[in-house]
Amino acid sequence: MKRILFLVLLAAIVTSATPSTHRFTNANLTLVNNSGACCYRAIFMQSGSQTFLFPASGSTTFTAALAPGVYSLGVAPLLGASGTHNFSYSSGPDNGSQTGTSALFSNVTVYSGGTVTVSIN
Repeated sequence: MKRILFLVLLAAIVTSATPSTHRFTNANLTLVNNSGACCYRAIFMQSGSQTFLFPASGSTTFTAALAPGVYSLGVAPLLGASGTHNFSYSSGPDNGSQTGTSALFSNVTVYSGGTVTVSIN
């Protein structure tokens, strides 16, 4: 009987332990289209993928869209290529740019609570 009571008390202590104070917050994503290029998408790839559409012009923000982590980031037209553009991203202290009809960035770090900005110029 004492052993069962001990196990019940031990289980209660373990399950009531305070959770970790390290909380991760998803990052915002802002897509900027300064070129007027039609129908581009940003594809964030990790174990799966998430796709976001660029506005026809200007910018749009997706709130709490991306979990913190390291991604590959593709920027590509939905249909065929629509000319050469400059593609860039910034995330915390990191940034990159490429020129072409599409772009692929590796090792893009998304920081907890931060903002990732992807632009077409």
